[in-house]
Amino acid sequence: MRQQLSYGVISFIIGIFVTLQLFMLKIGMTGRFASSDFVLGIALSLSQTLFSGGIIAAIFSRRKLFKVIYSVLAGIGCVGIILILWYFLMDGFKMNIRVMIPLERLPRNITEDPSLNGNYSYSFLTYGSGIDSRSDYGSKASIITSTIDLSSFITLSSFNRELFRYNESTLPLNGRIWYPTNTSNNTSRYPIVMMIHGNHVSTESSEIGYDYLCTMLASQGFVCVSIDENFLYGSPDYSLIGYGKISKIRQLDISFSSYPDMIARAIIILETLKQMRLWNTQTTNQFYNQLDLSNIGLAGHSRGGEAIVIAYVLNKLRFVPQYPTGVSLTNYNFGIKALFSIAGTDDGYMLLGRSLESYDVSMFGIHGVYDADLSSFLFQSKLTNLKFTPNSTNYNFKASLYVHQANHGQFNTNWGRYDLAPATDKFINVRPVMSIEQQQHICKIYMSTFMNVILKGQIQHRILFEDYRSALPYLPYTNYISTFQDSNETIIADFENYDITVGTIVGSKIKVTNLSLWSSVYVNVYRSTMLILEPMESLVGRYTIQLQNTLTGSILRFSVGRPEGGLVDNLEEWTLLKEFSSWLQEVKSDCKQARCKACLKTFSIHEGKPALKKHMNSKIHKTHMKSSGNNTLIIHTSFGETQKLSAMEGTFVYHGVKHGHSYISQQCTINLVKDLFASCSSTAKNLACAKTKSRAVACNVLAPYFTSKLIDDISEARFYSISFDASNKGNIKTYPFTVQYFSDVGVKRGILQFVDDPRESASDVFNNAMKVIENYQLDIRNLTSIGADNANVNFGEHHSVFKLFKDLCPCLVKENVLVDIQRAELKLQRVYTTAVDLYGIISNLIKKLEQRLNDKYFGSKTHSILNQLMVFNEDKAKQLQDSFQSFIECVIKYIDSYFDRDRDLFQKLSAFDYESNGFLKWNHLLDVINMIKIDGLDRDELYNEYCEIKFIYDEMKNKNVKINEQIKLYISSKNSYNPKSIINSNQIPCDANDDANDGLLNNGARTNEYIQSDQLWSYLLNIKPKSTPNMKLVIAYVFSIPCSNAFVESIFSHMSHLWSDYRNRMNIELVEAELQIRMNSNIPCAHFYDFLLTQEELLKHIASNEKFFRKKRLDK
Repeated sequence: MRQQLSYGVISFIIGIFVTLQLFMLKIGMTGRFASSDFVLGIALSLSQTLFSGGIIAAIFSRRKLFKVIYSVLAGIGCVGIILILWYFLMDGFKMNIRVMIPLERLPRNITEDPSLNGNYSYSFLTYGSGIDSRSDYGSKASIITSTIDLSSFITLSSFNRELFRYNESTLPLNGRIWYPTNTSNNTSRYPIVMMIHGNHVSTESSEIGYDYLCTMLASQGFVCVSIDENFLYGSPDYSLIGYGKISKIRQLDISFSSYPDMIARAIIILETLKQMRLWNTQTTNQFYNQLDLSNIGLAGHSRGGEAIVIAYVLNKLRFVPQYPTGVSLTNYNFGIKALFSIAGTDDGYMLLGRSLESYDVSMFGIHGVYDADLSSFLFQSKLTNLKFTPNSTNYNFKASLYVHQANHGQFNTNWGRYDLAPATDKFINVRPVMSIEQQQHICKIYMSTFMNVILKGQIQHRILFEDYRSALPYLPYTNYISTFQDSNETIIADFENYDITVGTIVGSKIKVTNLSLWSSVYVNVYRSTMLILEPMESLVGRYTIQLQNTLTGSILRFSVGRPEGGLVDNLEEWTLLKEFSSWLQEVKSDCKQARCKACLKTFSIHEGKPALKKHMNSKIHKTHMKSSGNNTLIIHTSFGETQKLSAMEGTFVYHGVKHGHSYISQQCTINLVKDLFASCSSTAKNLACAKTKSRAVACNVLAPYFTSKLIDDISEARFYSISFDASNKGNIKTYPFTVQYFSDVGVKRGILQFVDDPRESASDVFNNAMKVIENYQLDIRNLTSIGADNANVNFGEHHSVFKLFKDLCPCLVKENVLVDIQRAELKLQRVYTTAVDLYGIISNLIKKLEQRLNDKYFGSKTHSILNQLMVFNEDKAKQLQDSFQSFIECVIKYIDSYFDRDRDLFQKLSAFDYESNGFLKWNHLLDVINMIKIDGLDRDELYNEYCEIKFIYDEMKNKNVKINEQIKLYISSKNSYNPKSIINSNQIPCDANDDANDGLLNNGARTNEYIQSDQLWSYLLNIKPKSTPNMKLVIAYVFSIPCSNAFVESIFSHMSHLWSDYRNRMNIELVEAELQIRMNSNIPCAHFYDFLLTQEELLKHIASNEKFFRKKRLDK
């Protein structure tokens, strides 16, 4: 009996082992992970064997020792099963992804997000055979289409025949159409964009997954068609009817790979276009005379991405190659101009054994790096095989985008996050994959831009394909690789030839001199070859291309890169040369870059020493060197150990505050530094900056110092405004009081004080504000405006903070925008928006709302709902539409009730806006000074100064350099770090990466051609600063008036970060000090140590923890 039982146990264990192993092998074979899955199957089988066998053996074993051993083995098996199942079921693991976006030669930005819906209202319908089992293409189809016979190419599976109710001889033309509906005033025809899905199980409607693209395109004036080809694809693996695999049946005796299902896909595209051509001529059809069949774009996903190329090739042929007795192609010849491939395949159909070649069409391919369905960016081969006819009059281009963290399936809403079949999809690490919204947003941006450029001639947006960085404000933050080539280019050498001594142009020869390595390699990811060159030591390498004939062209372009660690730079030696030593600095993290200490920017040194001289001789570098001539940061002097120690401690505190580090973290960092560097630095050994010291340095030294510099700047500017708002932290109510004023670089803002007061009455808020003004000895007569939210306590008609201030300052401006309007209008939330912009922003907002009323346009989604509701209940739809109209009327009335009160003031202030009609007129200037009434203003002198500034402005316009570039250069020279100019201009936040901030220092707040009015006036007034004192007073008054309370609200964001639940022991004094350091200074952390070494008084206070007091400035 026991022996039979033992045999049974052994058989049971062997059965489990073999079964699980075969099960895991089956899973592996259905995907592309056979070897790894087989190993996992063995591991699971062994674990299951140990677990089951151990338990059974432990039960039947008589000896206690064996029971223990078997129990341990069972435990090991159980742990193994749990670990394997956990690995199998989890989504994956996080990866440290480093985003690298080149900052050299940034292109101009596109002005708005291309993925936004356009101004067209649109609707939706389906067309189909009328006999389909799916109601959308059967009984509910709006347009009935004929069937086509593709039995010469394919045979459907029995499953699909039964599911869809037709066979290969009567294949339907089904699809979904999104189309513009506002055609009453439109005399032109709409371009057509067709979407073709890829391979997926036939039971899921893949064509629905591109509705997000079709709705966008329809709103932009395209007729977008998403074609149904689900009946060509496979049935689910668990189907009892069949596997749905497509097989070729009638084919000439040619053995080349030519998958007939790809031909079927392409022919269905062309037959659908033929059907649409018929609709365009039928007077009873709703698309009558509405379709532009000479302006067609095709877009395809996966195999659909390859099918569109095949359709383009077949479009101009008379029969299908290799199938001469198949379908006639004589009635096509459509105007297909654009091909957009999404993760497209390659070589699914090879013409006579060769990859397809296409000619003279614009083509774009997008692909995800995390694509688990395709091994690499396969569609690059199709782009390589696209040729442009030399000297052609038709302009075309080809481009691609390789997107990090994007996968294969999320381009289709229904396919989802997992690219492989069920079971095998569990082996994909999907944790790093971006969200479906982000991935589809990228696709929308490029789809919209591509179709508008090609089919509507909006060539100005082509910059997106030349350089993806032109859309960085709208693209998700990840890595991108883009390629671009247009029909105007002539390729001299692309290194695709196996003979690397021959160029691409016929008759060209390539020679090399002094190169130790000269070879060509194939890069699978890019589906392309690259040439590798390496010079011989101590010799100048030369690569020469000899051409048979002279080439004509305007630009010669090289695509050159450097392998990591391939060459050794001499930068360290160059920093010792006299001509470079005062400003040149190494970038430790990047041997290809150097840093200029005068310009505070990094630049490329690929060219070696010539790159250094080029930078040294540039205008911007000379300006920075001149402005920093007295800058002690560039003059290296010796300092005592005590001074260095204080500078290090001050720098640690400053860095910690700027980045929101807790003082416990600071202390830990200090201890770590002491341990690491004590042996090589006596200064590091003596570092002592614990919690008490750090708090003292922040509260007693740094915060008072930067705030004193802020007050000095305000005194220099004369006029200022105060803004405030209340915030709750638990049971504590606080009021940050901020200030705005005009400086020599435009508008600046800062925080004066952080008041803790639970009382909220108008008198209490007013008294607190007056205490702040008196504490900093600001002249109340120079207060131009107060800013706060639109509560009665602040701006009420009777007893309010504004009324109390008005008694002291009769000319006080009742400022800022209603908080509800501010939150609804993005421009009012931007820090650089000023009061001179307010009239234009509000007026434009009202005009847009009134135009919506006139057009009765309430948004595309709203109209879609109204159209659907109209079918079922017309009265309800009318009521809903009336409510929308009433809502917009209320919004306009609400804005007008606020705006009408001060419309005259804001209209007069708008005369100082650069974007107003021409330069400031004298009569407009008079209107403003009559309203604001500045004491001591000499109007005769003011007129002379006005004329002087106007002449300067006219000279600026006549220069070869654009006005915005002149202003950038000026602001850059002023913002370059200087110990005398350290107050925050609200453009230079200290970030974790100071090198990146240096780019902001030199580029200004924006990289496009937008001109900030306050910066323009600061530039005009500082060209001859001593000759325009009256004009400067007027400008200082106007630009001291805030536009909104956006800056105060930004303080709350900083406060919540600083005063978090984790740092709950902070008191009001410390929060105020950290906010003053954050908001009132702009020195990059990397430069703060050198700055402190120039401030002897500050170092003394840091060493002693004594309070820093502002020295009262003598009036000039």
